[in-house]
Amino acid sequence: MRSLLLVALLLIAAGCGPVASSAPAASTVASASPSTAASSPVSLESPASPVEGIVVRVVSSGLDDVQGFTIRTSAGEMVDFRMGELVNGAEFPPGHLAEHQATSEPVRVYFEVDGGERVAVRIDDASG
Repeated sequence: MRSLLLVALLLIAAGCGPVASSAPAASTVASASPSTAASSPVSLESPASPVEGIVVRVVSSGLDDVQGFTIRTSAGEMVDFRMGELVNGAEFPPGHLAEHQATSEPVRVYFEVDGGERVAVRIDDASG
């Protein structure tokens, strides 16, 4: 009887431990060099511009200094961008990406390929 009680307690304790999660942190703002934001070269299977998705990472040293970001498309593909000069920077300042990351509202990113990297040239709200 005592060993049965011990086994039950061990099973309960094991069930109370930390649970691993594959979900990204709700509000991650990373500090890194621009090359880490878009380090994978663009392949032929890469999506064409524009591409829509949820912001899952922002590489920034502050709201006024965004170097790059990553979105997850509806197909589950992770797409990295280096921040370029936005043609609509007054309407969509790069720091606004952090709000989209926090709210999971999708963005539409227009980009050019430069040196094997996607360079964002326009970002819009995709939900409207």
